[in-house]
Amino acid sequence: MVNKNFVKKVFLFFLLLTTTTFMACNLSEEQVSKIMNESGRDYLSRNALIHTSISEPKGWKLGPENTHQIMSDFPFVMSKWDFAIFSHPSSRSSIFVSYKPILGKSYFSGGPKNVAEWFKETHLKIYKTYKEKWIEVVDGSVDLYTKEIGGKPFYVIKNEIFTNLKEKRAVYIFLHIPEDVKSLYMFSFSTPAKKGIEESQPFQDFLEMVSGYKTKQLEPYDEVLYRNSTKLWMANFEYNFYMDAKWHKAIIDESIEELKKAATLRPNAWEPHYLLIEEYTKGSFLGYTVMVVEGKPKVLTNIWPYSPQPINADAAIEECKYLINLNPDFRHPSKWMFGFGQEEKGPELKSLYSTIGRMLNELKKYDEAITYLEESVKKLPSDSLLAGELEACYRQRAKTKAQKEDYDGAIQDYKILMSARGYSHDDRVQYADYWVLAGFYIKRGMKKEALEAYSKALEIVKKGKSFSRLERENTINGLETKIKELQKQ
Repeated sequence: MVNKNFVKKVFLFFLLLTTTTFMACNLSEEQVSKIMNESGRDYLSRNALIHTSISEPKGWKLGPENTHQIMSDFPFVMSKWDFAIFSHPSSRSSIFVSYKPILGKSYFSGGPKNVAEWFKETHLKIYKTYKEKWIEVVDGSVDLYTKEIGGKPFYVIKNEIFTNLKEKRAVYIFLHIPEDVKSLYMFSFSTPAKKGIEESQPFQDFLEMVSGYKTKQLEPYDEVLYRNSTKLWMANFEYNFYMDAKWHKAIIDESIEELKKAATLRPNAWEPHYLLIEEYTKGSFLGYTVMVVEGKPKVLTNIWPYSPQPINADAAIEECKYLINLNPDFRHPSKWMFGFGQEEKGPELKSLYSTIGRMLNELKKYDEAITYLEESVKKLPSDSLLAGELEACYRQRAKTKAQKEDYDGAIQDYKILMSARGYSHDDRVQYADYWVLAGFYIKRGMKKEALEAYSKALEIVKKGKSFSRLERENTINGLETKIKELQKQ
């Protein structure tokens, strides 16, 4: 079984691999190769995959023989995988073994072949993405056929490529996708392109390993956490692939269904509830923003004129309230709850209150949002983020009241937020608040109070350090004009 230290080491390897490959560091080719090989042998080539048990082929070495070759033969190595690599120096062959969960079954219409077709297409896209620097695809179409090995059906992808090593190589990818479309087991083989590859001993060693592999399974609760934490592998693997909203929704729906079941397995556990909050509040995916347009989710590259909406704000709020009442020890999350590049620690109480405030704000339930945020500020008085979110809620509620011509209510909200402990020290924020407050006073016909508010804003601008010289001059002139106009009335 993989432990947390192993995961950290894999992450460090990815970081090192990315840095040395794409940042063009000053190390020599020989030095880079030595570092990569040592890292690969130590971190990656362990027969310790989470869901896959394999026997190391006899005569093969643990780890990549040439990391540049691994990057070009198997570019999907850069994704967050649980994998092992073996090399056969005499034949210059490599084996890559991996497992990854599949979520979003409904998007593929429940068909394993549909997943294999998707993988074939993305595999070719990755090669084309790397064409300039790494790879030139010899055959523009990637072959896909089926083969039964060891009583299991495999979808086989076969292709020939020119790598950055200026060598024509053959790459075979064997995918085993069970009928339930929940898992993808991958076995890949690469070698110099020549005749009789499938009769060669290295390829036969590869087939023997494939036919003898066994699946392992986590305990149901841990399995759900693991699947949820690694569900974005398809997205990362494809490199900027455009995932439409239907696929996004299919992944989220299946994830929510599984997390709900996990919550029933361990009623006092906090992890599934926290992960459900993340699912319910997602507003972006794969670098795109997922919007609700005419009641339907849509992925847009340009967010205007739409505004992001959570998938289910009400459900997110209920999960936050549940965890606040549960008050668990967030410091020790399950080792199966991790994400690529994320800190392996639990959430903080403030994040739950912040989410409640944000979701209630989305629902325009400002009174309830303010109640919870005021409670959070009392519990965590030194947290400036929560104080800032409370101020924002007061401003939004005041704006809503003013739109309904309830200027007394709007004025009262601004007075509360501006007199609260921990009120913003930002002179720009203070100036803007007094400017808005003065406008409410004018609407209410309270000339004296409006003059006082404008005068206070003028004082803040004159002393403020965050205004540029020209900006300060223009703002002061504008305020003085407002004050004179009001005095003449």
